[in-house]
Amino acid sequence: MASKFVIINCFNFFSAIVIYLLMTVNFISSKSVASTNVCLMEDCREVAKEIFVKMDTNVQPCDDFYRFVCGNYIKINTPTWTHLDLYEEMQKNSRIMYASLLENDNSMKIIKKPFRQISKLYKLCMDQSTLIKQGAKPLLQILRQLGGWPVLDGNEWNNEINNDWTSITGNLIKSGFPFDLFIKFSIINSSQSNAHSRVILLDRPSIKYNLDRHSLDSVDVFYNDSVINAMKLGVSKENAEDELKKSQELLIDLVNITKNTKINSRVMYLDGMSTRWPSINWTGYFASILSISSATPIDTNDLFIVDDFYIDELVRLMNKTRSRVLMNYALSRVVEESMIYIRLENITHLPSSRLKLCLDIIAERLPNIFDATFALNYVDDNKRNEVIAMVKTIREQFIKIIEQADWLSNKTKQSAVEKLMSMTSMIGYLDEWKTEEWMKQYNNLELDEENLLRSILSIIRFKTAFLYQTHKKHIDDEKKHTIRMDRMPYYGSAKNRIVISAGFLQHVLFNNNLPKYINYGRMGFFIGHEIAHCFDDIEELSKINKNLMESSKKKFHEETTCMINQYSNYKVEAINSKLNGESSVHENIADNSGAKLAYLAYTDSLARNGMDPMLPRLNYTSSQMFWINMAISWCTKTHPKILKDLVNEEHSPAEFRIIGAVSNNGDFSRDFNCPVGSKMNPVKKCTVW
Repeated sequence: MASKFVIINCFNFFSAIVIYLLMTVNFISSKSVASTNVCLMEDCREVAKEIFVKMDTNVQPCDDFYRFVCGNYIKINTPTWTHLDLYEEMQKNSRIMYASLLENDNSMKIIKKPFRQISKLYKLCMDQSTLIKQGAKPLLQILRQLGGWPVLDGNEWNNEINNDWTSITGNLIKSGFPFDLFIKFSIINSSQSNAHSRVILLDRPSIKYNLDRHSLDSVDVFYNDSVINAMKLGVSKENAEDELKKSQELLIDLVNITKNTKINSRVMYLDGMSTRWPSINWTGYFASILSISSATPIDTNDLFIVDDFYIDELVRLMNKTRSRVLMNYALSRVVEESMIYIRLENITHLPSSRLKLCLDIIAERLPNIFDATFALNYVDDNKRNEVIAMVKTIREQFIKIIEQADWLSNKTKQSAVEKLMSMTSMIGYLDEWKTEEWMKQYNNLELDEENLLRSILSIIRFKTAFLYQTHKKHIDDEKKHTIRMDRMPYYGSAKNRIVISAGFLQHVLFNNNLPKYINYGRMGFFIGHEIAHCFDDIEELSKINKNLMESSKKKFHEETTCMINQYSNYKVEAINSKLNGESSVHENIADNSGAKLAYLAYTDSLARNGMDPMLPRLNYTSSQMFWINMAISWCTKTHPKILKDLVNEEHSPAEFRIIGAVSNNGDFSRDFNCPVGSKMNPVKKCTVW
């Protein structure tokens, strides 16, 4: 029986390969087709091939449009992975493009210091042979500079060095480890008066560890990891377990006073703090912290906001804790943070996964430069401008729909239109990334020429100094850093803004050389989806008109309920489970509305610019090609284990995102001549917008 099963599966697999090859040969033969109505440019041929080999024309579009468009993609891509879709492919392609750029930084369009530095960091990370040769030496040198790790040094550890918690904190910050081990220190600009140029916050630290033994961040996990790390550096298991147990107990005490002490923020000055907590050398503590920067020293005029109840408890705990225990705890955190930069050979040997690891490290440590380097080298300004224009045209369609909505009052319509008109977009990159002022922020960033760990610490010291000197939240704070390279498009409700990353401007989603039905079907759908999030909830309408009519609320509720019921009846056959239409309703509204908005914008484009050329071997109308391209972007192969999680997530599985959107759209049914009552043209349709 098992042999028969294997034979059948092998036959199915090879049949799928044969189908793929036959279709590819058939497609290549189509290059001989010549027609003034057919686009025969290389870009058109490539995208036509992509569509052709994914489609299963044995499926009727009115029966199952998703299988009609993606059927062969699903058959051919047998799952040796858990999930495969366009987004995964684009991310992989972005990494390859990025690696090519960083490996040959002379090919960069803009050759400035920040971009050179990121190339240097990438090469240090990818140089596995040097990392293996260096081993733990860089970390051991740092541990010695910090006073030594007692568990590693044993009886040779120098207990006479000043190792109170304030000295430890200062030394860590100067070395590039700005941990909030004991107190969270931050500086902000004062908004109270001109008398205080800055305000210093002294708060309880954010400790990621907890007392839940079943948690991945439990104090037990910290202890076990610390023991393992000590053993990697040469400590015996017995000594590591015995000595580091005290560090775990200290962490438990810190978690307790952090979580359980009543919060009480008090405004204080330096003199008052010295009087209340005389055991703390506050002047020396602040001088040690700020020595990393050129910030003005703390003086008696500075205003402090202090979590005084917490500091009371901290002082009690520190007074009873031996310096050896403090150092073991602090340097356990240092080793934990550093291991990834000296033990890369233990993480992966695969070039592709190593590439991802190194790019992830750079993205974490220098996110602004990371995103700017990719965007400024790969985003075509003409394409960017066209996408900006597309956002405007799709937004205009939403305005028309709102103006024609007879269930909204004139006041609500006016307010909704005003909100849409004020919506902004950030496409590809921030304009300030091209300015000299932005570049100058990184003038003082210097990397170690030979070692990855020391380079990472240089970056951290640079960013910490920037923080203390400028009083800004961070050189990579959200206000300035808003376009992650490979993030999915999103709508930011707080700023009423559409954001599309550089990684999402690849040719597979938007190409100036292709017919517009491709760009509107692919990129246009994403844009329409995000714009629709502006009003995907009745609360959004209530915000712009607090006196929203009851009839408007009723209408919105009816259509929302209709959509919830519709999606809740969709069944994922692979796992024999239905979707949760309640949890995905806002995304489903955005999908349905986004498809409608993108389609209307495309038909307007046809009216203005005339018909688009067709693609080789794809005998469909331009309107049909819009829908095919909308669906082709969502061809997905997902393992059943992943599907079990997706049925309850806020996004429906890709199959139902397409089926739901087209089955509620009358234009789709007309374009494909779907009979009323067919699966893709049900009598009852749900339409919020």
